[in-house]
Amino acid sequence: QLIKDAGGDIDKGLVSAELKDKMDSNIKLLESQSSDIYKKIGEAVPAETIVNPKPLIRELNSRGSKSQHGIKGLSQVEQDVYKTLQGKPTYFDLDNLRKDIGESIGGFKGSYTTASEAKLNDMYGKLTDLQSGVANQIGGGAGELWSQAKNLDKAKFGLQKSSKFLFGGDLEGSVMPKLEQGLKQLSKGNPKVFNQTLKSIPEDLRQRVLVSGLDSVLNKTVQGESVISPAQFNAWYGDLS
Repeated sequence: QLIKDAGGDIDKGLVSAELKDKMDSNIKLLESQSSDIYKKIGEAVPAETIVNPKPLIRELNSRGSKSQHGIKGLSQVEQDVYKTLQGKPTYFDLDNLRKDIGESIGGFKGSYTTASEAKLNDMYGKLTDLQSGVANQIGGGAGELWSQAKNLDKAKFGLQKSSKFLFGGDLEGSVMPKLEQGLKQLSKGNPKVFNQTLKSIPEDLRQRVLVSGLDSVLNKTVQGESVISPAQFNAWYGDLS
């Protein structure tokens, strides 16, 4: 009754599916919004515009100098960026590679799905900076559009990362085991997993998911497992509320 009164549901599978659908819908919406902005940028910035790649080339050369194999010792995505920057790279060249890297950050498509997220984010950001620099030089509002697109991408990548944390790398899991693990540790004074789980859940579904997850803690307590005592729960739930 407590769970239902607080907006939760005993059917935890249903709640987990609701959360997954909500996050997937938000990711697709952000993707659609940024795609519309990138189209406008493409209309404002000529595809054949030459980009000055020297700052990023210098940085990659510096990274390579710390490896026994030079540039070949860098990650595949860094090597591909380095190759693309050779000669007189155009805005079009950078845009294609940035899109490929961006698709890979989600981990489901693109050419770099097995690359580390840190490397992907790094190269995506560096290419974005080069392209937005070109847009700012051209003017006509292209630079402002780039700023909007970057904010949308940041939000999308953050949601994708949260979704992987909650549902697993293949997104086929349920949020409840992660939440239940966090609740157990929270009852023992360790809030780390619990806090990370809550932060990963969109705010408008946070309470519904949380109170639905309480079911496992309460049931195991009733069944005699020492998850949390009634006295602990009384104080703990008061703080949680």
